[in-house]
Amino acid sequence: MMKKKGQTQLIFIFILAAVIIGLIMILGYKGITGLTNNAKQAQIENFVNDLDNDIISLERNRGSSKTKTYSIPTSLVEICFVQSCSVRDGSCSELELDGAPDSIKSLLEDNLFLTSSGDVVEKSGKLGSLGNVEIDDGGNDYFCIQNTGRIKLKLEGTGRGIKIINN
Repeated sequence: MMKKKGQTQLIFIFILAAVIIGLIMILGYKGITGLTNNAKQAQIENFVNDLDNDIISLERNRGSSKTKTYSIPTSLVEICFVQSCSVRDGSCSELELDGAPDSIKSLLEDNLFLTSSGDVVEKSGKLGSLGNVEIDDGGNDYFCIQNTGRIKLKLEGTGRGIKIINN
């Protein structure tokens, strides 16, 4: 009889060990996933801050230009820029957005969109509005760049804003 009692206690020890190992695995997975998401978020924030700083440095200098390459997380599918407009004064209705993703058309007062598998990613407080942006892309008032990890843009100061040229 004593032998069976010892075997029963051993089963509870194995079950307890399995539960503890399972909890450690779940917490570890959540921790790693959280770190990965934070790293992607930091890359997005760095891109937006770098672009915003470049725009601020050039927007008041008419004729000044800068060609720059930006690093972007590969989890983003494309980066879209839209000409600045105001819904209040009706200038958004004049934009040429033929072929633009629906997500862009619904948020017209914004002019920077980062998309991930068709959905607009808005994870930054600054994301969306870059100030007075003019687009130079063959008559369209927007352009989207497929993400390869790096994008190259030409920024040109207009004196009261910035012109973004798809390079």
